[in-house]
Amino acid sequence: LFSNEPFGYDYDEEFIYTMDNPYVLSICNNEVNFDLENTPGDLDELIQVNWSNGHTGTNIVINESQTLEISLEYNGESCIHSVIEFDFVDLEEMININTIDASCFGVYDGVIEAELNENYLDNGWSFVNDTQAYFLNMNFEIDIYDDNEYFKLYENLGLGNINLNLYNEHEEVMCIFEYEYNLIPEIETKTLPFEENFDSGMPCDWRNDSKWTFGDVNDVLGPYWMIPDHNQFAVSNDDACDCDMMEDRLISPPLIIDDTDGNINLSFSTFFTGDYGSIANVEISNDMGDSWQNIVILTPSSDWQDISFSISDYITSDTIQLAFRHSDGHSWGSGLAIDDVLVSFQCLDSDDDGVCDNDEVLGCTNVTANNFNELATEDDGSCQIDIYGCTYEIAANYNFEANIDDGSCYFDIYGCTDPIANNYNSEANINDGSCDYPTINNSCDIVPTGLFVDDIIHNRVVFNWSAPSAAPSHYMIRYRAVGTSSWTVMTAGPVNSNEFTGTSRTRYFMEPGTTYEWNIRARVLNEDGSTNCQSAWSASNEYTTLDACANLENLSASTEAVWATLSADAPAAEWGVWQSKGKLRVVGTNSFRYVNGDSDGNISVLKGNFDPSTDYEWHTKAWCTGNVDSEGNSDPMYHSGWGDFSTFSTQAPCDKMPTNFSTSANGAQTAITMSWSTPESGQPDHYFLELTNVTTGQVWAWNNLAGSLTSKTKFGLTAGDYSWRIRGACGTNGTSWAT
Repeated sequence: LFSNEPFGYDYDEEFIYTMDNPYVLSICNNEVNFDLENTPGDLDELIQVNWSNGHTGTNIVINESQTLEISLEYNGESCIHSVIEFDFVDLEEMININTIDASCFGVYDGVIEAELNENYLDNGWSFVNDTQAYFLNMNFEIDIYDDNEYFKLYENLGLGNINLNLYNEHEEVMCIFEYEYNLIPEIETKTLPFEENFDSGMPCDWRNDSKWTFGDVNDVLGPYWMIPDHNQFAVSNDDACDCDMMEDRLISPPLIIDDTDGNINLSFSTFFTGDYGSIANVEISNDMGDSWQNIVILTPSSDWQDISFSISDYITSDTIQLAFRHSDGHSWGSGLAIDDVLVSFQCLDSDDDGVCDNDEVLGCTNVTANNFNELATEDDGSCQIDIYGCTYEIAANYNFEANIDDGSCYFDIYGCTDPIANNYNSEANINDGSCDYPTINNSCDIVPTGLFVDDIIHNRVVFNWSAPSAAPSHYMIRYRAVGTSSWTVMTAGPVNSNEFTGTSRTRYFMEPGTTYEWNIRARVLNEDGSTNCQSAWSASNEYTTLDACANLENLSASTEAVWATLSADAPAAEWGVWQSKGKLRVVGTNSFRYVNGDSDGNISVLKGNFDPSTDYEWHTKAWCTGNVDSEGNSDPMYHSGWGDFSTFSTQAPCDKMPTNFSTSANGAQTAITMSWSTPESGQPDHYFLELTNVTTGQVWAWNNLAGSLTSKTKFGLTAGDYSWRIRGACGTNGTSWAT
């Protein structure tokens, strides 16, 4: 080929071509250069290199494994055909990478091990560090020998990227591979209630962005910030770490909020002094830490504080994180310590029955009902209870609550119910007053009927009976306490032979709170007073007297000089005391003075004009509610009677009168000094002093001058005539016990 013109002579040199990097290529070493040697003159510039993939030229970029045919072309003729097989590999095939995750969320102790694949140990490849890579890229000649040229260890890693630097000393090619890693373990979500007391140090599910430390006071103390003992706790302390902890956060794991209808409460213990301008607060994130919102700024204190509050208003998603944040303001601030963190859920309980609204089970809660539901926590009104009774609405004993008729219905039938009447109706159950009796001229043949009592109080009763068709001379009434055998007998009406038409008799001297029985008989007398005849005793009737009306309680008297405040308390409200009185007298006399109670029966009255140095006694009476008439008025005879006396004594006249009065004025005639001597009986409790301008009538008064004083000066006066007077007080509570 080359012996042809224009060279004019045979070309007998050995034609040589070379090709770099002919076998293995990678993403950072993928360019092939084809070089010709021993070509005469500039023949190499006239020879064209052709590749079977259509590319021409001495340089070609290979991006995948393939087999190519190469040929040389000159003056339209080709020769020297060769087949080249390219093996293309990516970096992961050249390097074996082994990762070890960090031991804990927020702890950067992850590891990456990078080792050159054994297939590439002998073709010039080795690891270089970042510094060596920099100089090699700058075309510096450096010694790259390293004991670990085929293995690299990267430690203390969490999240980020590293450069894996490979250098081929044969081809002088540098490959820098950026490897992105995340060795932080997956965040474990928590449910409520969530608590953390840091007793095991740094919790793996918390995120520690900066220099929080964990332990007791011996582990975390700094040189200028002393923390009181609180077992194990977490602390942000730039004194301990000798660092700038601006915007320091300790972040909780994600907390799942299953129910946003109740109250979510956060409580924790904290020690925060705010020294050197430190600021501490608690924040919440509703978007897995992408943004934070402040929920409370901590108040400094010299001791541990227990803080608890609701965070419900700050929750807008079903997953939250909480951050305890401390800022030292780019200064040497103190720090923030926290312990005993608790996030709890308090459900809504509208009826305060101890069961959350969402957990309430509606149903019948009455154990006697047919459809009782033992699982029900809230009664829904569906209970079905068998109630036996009369269900006929027009019956006398209709029971509106009954749902099962028991055959007990009966009906009001009006008529005469007295068997001895002419028109007795055996079916009637309500006497309508229509009874018609045969005419009986002898009243002894008539047994009294219609017995009842009224106007009952504790010691009184009125006996009543029906008028007979023939009136007797009088009646005999007998009564006794139920269960006793002895009767008390009395007459009703004048004891003579005249007819008595009365139908009632009042009786006092009853015992309070007692059930009695009584009956009555008619009696007819002769003109000489002897008994002509009498009826049989009637059927008995029972009644019960009221309990004895309670009197006032806690009688007391507070005296000062000849005045006394009398006090007494009304009894329990169920007695309905509507009036009370008290009366008082000198012991041993019968001349009384009276006081009245208030509308509730209590007595609190100030009385004066008592004799000094005298013994008095007083007692009370109360009117209770009972036997109320149609107008709502209680029986005025239902009262307690006068109770036991309570005594009190008045004080002797006060004898603390000062003596030896004298008066002096200053030279300017603007001040007066009033002087006196201590009473002969000794110092009083205090003095009352009055100074009067005689001309103008103006008065200056001192109502509590110490009993130890013997003079008083008044300044700021004008010249003129003045008078003054003084008296001594024996007591401390007012002005009445004084001279």
